[in-house]
Amino acid sequence: MRHAAEFEWKPFPELAADALHHVIREDPKTHAIQSIVRLPPKSSVAQHAHGHDVTLLVLKGKLKIVVGNSPEQTLSVGSYIVIPDGTPHQIQSKTRFRDAWIVMTTNAPFDRHVTAASP
Repeated sequence: MRHAAEFEWKPFPELAADALHHVIREDPKTHAIQSIVRLPPKSSVAQHAHGHDVTLLVLKGKLKIVVGNSPEQTLSVGSYIVIPDGTPHQIQSKTRFRDAWIVMTTNAPFDRHVTAASP
């Protein structure tokens, strides 16, 4: 067990310039990860895709997310979304004063590919 005060927050520039993350677990065989990501207020993650599925679960704050060609959605505390591999998506923290905290789980090593924005 680890308390939040003990988390080892590291920069996560692969996701966003101002993002931080704490790796909960990395599978030694597949290198899939479970981590907690912190996005500062109004921080944005540009449209991108992954070569693996991603599950996001909001622990604190609110996120605006656009997945593929679907309408914009708002995820609040307790909400989650599964994003299939190769699906373009973009995220924005909708918190005003505190970081949004998100549990991110992948089923393969983390990767990120910037994609062209939708028209």
